[in-house]
Amino acid sequence: MPLRRADCRLSRVAGKRPMTDTTADEDFFEMVNIYPADSGLPMVVWASERSHARHDIRIKVNQSHGTRMLPGNLATVAVRPTPRLIAGQLSPADLQAVSEWIRLNEAALVAHWNYQISGVELGRRLQRLPSGSGRAQRPPARTTTLHTITWVKPAADAILDLTFDDKPTAVEEVDLSPLLAPGAILEPLRDATLFATVEMGAGGHIIFWRLGEEVVIELSADTLWLMTRPERQSASTQ
Repeated sequence: MPLRRADCRLSRVAGKRPMTDTTADEDFFEMVNIYPADSGLPMVVWASERSHARHDIRIKVNQSHGTRMLPGNLATVAVRPTPRLIAGQLSPADLQAVSEWIRLNEAALVAHWNYQISGVELGRRLQRLPSGSGRAQRPPARTTTLHTITWVKPAADAILDLTFDDKPTAVEEVDLSPLLAPGAILEPLRDATLFATVEMGAGGHIIFWRLGEEVVIELSADTLWLMTRPERQSASTQ
């Protein structure tokens, strides 16, 4: 199975610079891109080695179908003990297909995560989903609309004020407190001083926080947009 190594670590802890439109192609590293033609899934997925992660093995999943790689539009799926959605949005059919693919390839993914095999060997071991296993169940007309942020400002502890491209004059509030709970993905941002340093990526596709010279936490505009519209978030999972 031919694979391509990405140029950026897309996990809770990213590379030296935040993912932006201009740096996306040059900042991906230490991840392997797995395309639909190779996986049998309707979207691109990413697998990586453990690196500096403080969590167990996970993969990244493009929330949009097709072969485009959109770093600001990702879902995160845990591999063990059973596949489950950690962050982002996937339809039930997409999550089922990804879960089936993970179960089929768990041994190879874990071996790569634990530095036991290279990306090349991972490609040899990965198996494609059987025809009709995942894609036949997905809604044929499903699409993902990408949104961008035009302005962001910390309003209070765990709360951000933002404006989005679809309502450029409206200030919308996002409460991130569930993501800042102990053990949650944004736990370091419980520090109010650090939380207040939020920045917007080029093009408004992400916001991010710098935890140090080589550590960045980021959130996609689409994820934040859905958080301000609970009714859309519910519809996207039906």
